[in-house]
Amino acid sequence: MSDKSLSIIIPVYNEAKCIAKTVNTLKSVLLDSDIEHEIIIIDDGSTDKSGLIIEEMTGVILLKHPTNKGYGASIKTGLSRSKYENICITDADGTYPLDKIPCLLEKIGDNDMVVGARIGSGVDYSWIRSIPKFFLRHYVNFITSSSVPDINSGLRIFDKGKAKQFYKLYPDGFSLTTTITIAFITSGYTILYEPISYKKRVGKSKIQPI
Repeated sequence: MSDKSLSIIIPVYNEAKCIAKTVNTLKSVLLDSDIEHEIIIIDDGSTDKSGLIIEEMTGVILLKHPTNKGYGASIKTGLSRSKYENICITDADGTYPLDKIPCLLEKIGDNDMVVGARIGSGVDYSWIRSIPKFFLRHYVNFITSSSVPDINSGLRIFDKGKAKQFYKLYPDGFSLTTTITIAFITSGYTILYEPISYKKRVGKSKIQPI
């Protein structure tokens, strides 16, 4: 197995407006970088045309939840079906810079997790979502005695074997990214935070900040 192999997991819930563009961009990045990979898309009970769009794609693995189970549940489904030891998670909504994935992958060899931290230039982040995130980040920094610049980034690469150690702790909702970050920190695993940009999403966010 190649050291540059990668399983990319993308949860999808009603992302018909952007899923095709996201996947096409991802495929282009992976092809240009010569990364051995699989793209696993989880249709988490979408009620729009997301499922139909994904079914027409080539070069992807489509897994379906009959009803909406949540972001974390989708990541867990993808994780259980992945074949490579390097796991990458990203969103379908066009917010994350997918061209940064090869850079993150290059740095996973010396780390257990590499997080795309939304602290780079060109970050377009909702101010109302930044308020609870601010308090959560400082709380996590306090309880873990560490400095975490981005606690719940949805673009990250991590070691599958280590991530599966905490499988039963992962919630089905959006807080999976926060949970896996805390689990890795408190277990003494190394996490590298790489600055990235962050775009305004296509469509309406599923997250309720309050």
